Amino acid sequence: MNIVTDRTIHAVEEPPGAILVGVFIQFFFQGIIVIEAGQYYEVCYEDSWGRNLFVAFVTLLSLAQTAFEGYIAWKANVESRMLLRIPRAWFAIFLNGFISGINKLFLLRRCWRVTKGNWWIAVLFAFTITTYVANILIAVAFSRLSAVNPKPSDVILSVISFSYWTTAVLVLDVILSVILAFFLWKNKTGVHHLDRALLRFCAVATESAVWPSLCVAVSAGLFFSHNANANRLVFVFLLQTGKLYTLSIPPHLERKSPTTRKNEIRRLCAGLVRELVLATS
Repeated sequence: MNIVTDRTIHAVEEPPGAILVGVFIQFFFQGIIVIEAGQYYEVCYEDSWGRNLFVAFVTLLSLAQTAFEGYIAWKANVESRMLLRIPRAWFAIFLNGFISGINKLFLLRRCWRVTKGNWWIAVLFAFTITTYVANILIAVAFSRLSAVNPKPSDVILSVISFSYWTTAVLVLDVILSVILAFFLWKNKTGVHHLDRALLRFCAVATESAVWPSLCVAVSAGLFFSHNANANRLVFVFLLQTGKLYTLSIPPHLERKSPTTRKNEIRRLCAGLVRELVLATS
């Protein structure tokens, strides 16, 4: 119990320098997200209003996360406040988990469509809802740890919730990526140009889970490390997962856009024409 308590206390004692580094990374990713969203609206202007609204929603959520992280960095570095003593610091954890959950629901919808309504996707949906519950419990436990003498039950709650959330997120990322890649690759046409476009889409679907999963795994490894300095770097990696999930959404939608499909068909037709000209010349 003492070891678990020490790890938790070390994690929430994130030094101001680590908070500042995390914010710099957040701003870097935020710039890429804004550029990707702009490119999406430029290329996929014929998309449905639902898709356009969804891209705007996740982009605004990401902006809100970046702004709140900037607020925490200001309080920690300018006003010299500890992370636990910053008002509503728990909201950063909640918002990160909320954004991660949205990406899971987005991928679940994709899997539901490519599997044509397989009942296993409904099971994964229920599994995803439990990650939202775990995320809320983490935020609640974090807010209670700011007390002068936190209760042992709050420490246990934070550790159990964090362990469940990280494990569930990693498992879901692997399962959803495999489902998408498998069913997309099953639809190979044998036509080089179309299969190459399909391969690019599979790569986008896989990359959307690789980097966030890596951050989650690193943050979990740091939390369960016996090194106190490693424990203090948990949030640097954990709070990047929402950004990395958001980074994958505009390219993912762009690949599935009707406008992109038309462009792929035009390129395919142009390639076939070139092959016919070469064959007859």
